[in-house]
Amino acid sequence: MIIKLAELIEHPNKILASYVCAATERFFFIKGPDQKPAITKEAITPYIGNLLKPLCFLLESNQNLYAIKALYRLLQTSGDNILQYSESLSTMLARFLNGAIGQPANQSYNYMLFECVGICIKLSKDKPMLVLCEKEISPVMMTIIEKNVLELISYAFQILSMFVLYMAELNSNYQVSA
Repeated sequence: MIIKLAELIEHPNKILASYVCAATERFFFIKGPDQKPAITKEAITPYIGNLLKPLCFLLESNQNLYAIKALYRLLQTSGDNILQYSESLSTMLARFLNGAIGQPANQSYNYMLFECVGICIKLSKDKPMLVLCEKEISPVMMTIIEKNVLELISYAFQILSMFVLYMAELNSNYQVSA
């Protein structure tokens, strides 16, 4: 089923792709007879790449709220198993964040985008992947602050504070504010 969903997310009809993303996000909420999530971290792990690629592909072409929500649920459900994709995921999230700087008025999308960044940082804490994530994301946060993008600036400070909290050594960019 997940493979079929991933194929449909790549459909050229953006409306159909949006519906599939909305359905994908909702699938993560399904509970089994024991009232625990039916899609667990262990169950989704073999399919992370299958879902991650089309979701990021769709998000590259537009700020799709349904796709970013599905991405968030994928990250949340996958837990630290998503870390095997952290290099490409950090790069993609930085690209999406740069796009948000140009279109900051899409509040729901931006909120979910920053939630995705936050969950990646939280999952990476105390791991070498955090340095990689910080390398990609931190410059975008600095750009938001420098350009004074009011719609995004509070998110930027929250993300930077997460880096300060979880980094073993403070980057020289943060030492002035620490």
